[in-house]
Amino acid sequence: MTAPTLTTAVALADQLLADFPARAAERQAPGDWGVPLLAGLRAGRTGTGPASAAVAAWAAGLRGGIDHCGLFGRGLAGCLLGLTHASAVEPRLARPAATVRRHVVARCAAAGLRRSGVGWSDYDLIMGVSGAVLALAACPGEAADLEPAARYLLDLCDRDDLARLVVGDDYGNPGLSWNLGRLNHGLGHGVPGGYWPRCSRHAPGCPRRGTTNSTGRSADWPIIYAGPPTGTAVAWSPGRRAADSRVTRRPAAAGGRHGATAPRGLPGN
Repeated sequence: MTAPTLTTAVALADQLLADFPARAAERQAPGDWGVPLLAGLRAGRTGTGPASAAVAAWAAGLRGGIDHCGLFGRGLAGCLLGLTHASAVEPRLARPAATVRRHVVARCAAAGLRRSGVGWSDYDLIMGVSGAVLALAACPGEAADLEPAARYLLDLCDRDDLARLVVGDDYGNPGLSWNLGRLNHGLGHGVPGGYWPRCSRHAPGCPRRGTTNSTGRSADWPIIYAGPPTGTAVAWSPGRRAADSRVTRRPAAAGGRHGATAPRGLPGN
């Protein structure tokens, strides 16, 4: 990055960080880990600037509580990631980050995680164990901490039809009922979003048995059931019904594509 471009980027970062405390007070929520990530990058390159105040405001918002174990939307894994980045600005936050890490590991090892009739908060990238694995892999700690979560995700893919990932809980929300009885094909709530976390088991201490087959199934699924390209996009239906989940080795015929298209062949939600 050239000097003028760097100067512009730093100025923009400073403005965003300087504005954050007032905005955080207005919405009374900490937001996700983007602010501490930006603050950590800013402090690491050119001094703390307004990063300290932004980190303090973000951390204060955590007092409102954690809603689930995921990476986004007031999740425990997102809290871990945010605290880890924030500790680059305020080193005293490293200790609560280590405490939160232990809670993430314990939550992923809990016996209550479902292996059938799952909801998004069990397995997905936003609220579930897939997001927790990403946070654990990205933050300082023992590689073995990933084992319970990685094993759970691998176990969900122990069948060729991925039947354990068929959504069986809409949390009583009529707006989510479209996904009941289906495999979600999106990146945030679906099969593709869990692919990279399943790969994390290659770290020392993570489970190896059944790894290749389980990870391969989750990688194959979006390819097998992708519709034909339309322009620059590859499309998926909103989700495959359990009764239609017979695996074949050819792309499925074009079907409904609403809600799940993205450029360059990536699932959209």
